[in-house]
Amino acid sequence: MLKAIKSVFITSLFLWSLSGLAQKSQVAVISELNLALDNETAPPNSMGSSFQYCEDRKAIAYFNRLTKAIKYFDAKTGKGVGQTQFAKQGPDDIGPDPYYFYYHNRDSIFVLSRGTNFSMSLMNSEGEKLNNFHYSSDDYSKMRYPKASTLFGSLVVRPPFVYIGLEISDQGSQNTMAPIIKLNMDTDTFNYLADPLPYQNIDLQTTVWNNFYYFYNSRVAENTKNGDLIVSYPLDHNVYRIRGNSTEKLDGKSEAIGDFHFLKRKRRVTYDPNNIDVQSIGSSSAWYYGVIYNPYLDQYYRIGMVEQGKDTYKRRLAGEEVYDPVQYSVTIYDSEFHKIADGIIPGGEVLFDRGIFVTPDGLCGPQHSLKGEDIMGISIIGLKK
Repeated sequence: MLKAIKSVFITSLFLWSLSGLAQKSQVAVISELNLALDNETAPPNSMGSSFQYCEDRKAIAYFNRLTKAIKYFDAKTGKGVGQTQFAKQGPDDIGPDPYYFYYHNRDSIFVLSRGTNFSMSLMNSEGEKLNNFHYSSDDYSKMRYPKASTLFGSLVVRPPFVYIGLEISDQGSQNTMAPIIKLNMDTDTFNYLADPLPYQNIDLQTTVWNNFYYFYNSRVAENTKNGDLIVSYPLDHNVYRIRGNSTEKLDGKSEAIGDFHFLKRKRRVTYDPNNIDVQSIGSSSAWYYGVIYNPYLDQYYRIGMVEQGKDTYKRRLAGEEVYDPVQYSVTIYDSEFHKIADGIIPGGEVLFDRGIFVTPDGLCGPQHSLKGEDIMGISIIGLKK
């Protein structure tokens, strides 16, 4: 009996000590990796690009838009270990403006391109086209035209289905369905998910025009261990878990994001890309990039852009020159989406707007291009004791 009591006490003490360590942990850059670029590969531009860790290669894949090639880098050394070159014309052509890929395995690489009548190419590592799938619609009165989100979280592949995260519309009449397509590769047919509907409690006349994609990119993440889908919208503190046939709203608020202050004003009726109001809101306000799942650590990360000072856009409207530093919010959750830690990462340490991906070591994003043209620095973020 005494042994049993002692065992329970020791176990409780151990769990308590773990809890204490977790509370003392902070979100921070814990390591970095330098990717060695060849003379054909450029760092990602300011609009972001696609990265992914490939488990079967133990490599980081990076889509080089200049040459239409996926470059592979050893995840430990950063050295180049090969590429998948896509054709620029002919039967294996992936389209005029490829901007997103998802590496499922060596024989299944999915590529989305603009200007291809809303189609998705299925390729292999040799750059050969295996199939082409379509998701265009004839009726855009009920939904926005199906433009996939960029940067990350556009594709979840769960054969025979593919889930495609699309841009949200700035017109309420086009948000009658979730901005997520479920495509059946066996039949090359698709449908929109019924929920979660975006921005139900927001007056869309207070948002910025859809040309500012920051506020409209939906993201879909899959928990590959239990099959959950997590949907995140940029101007919604909640996230939505699709488990089986049910959708559940979960608290995904970051302490650093705060309120979306610009939603208190009305936008101009006519879109003007040079309007300082539009520019100021797009470049200074807070929003969530989305949620990404790390299967190696069994954790979720929700990444956001921290507002550059309260009502910064109003100060700019008044003629004040405001150059507040860029800061990102990173919140880490466990597999059931219980918050583990909340933190802020300075833009000087990582540029999430140029790439977001995970590896067995943590959450990753490119650094500033300060190490020369032939080196791409990658920051790795996690829990630091």
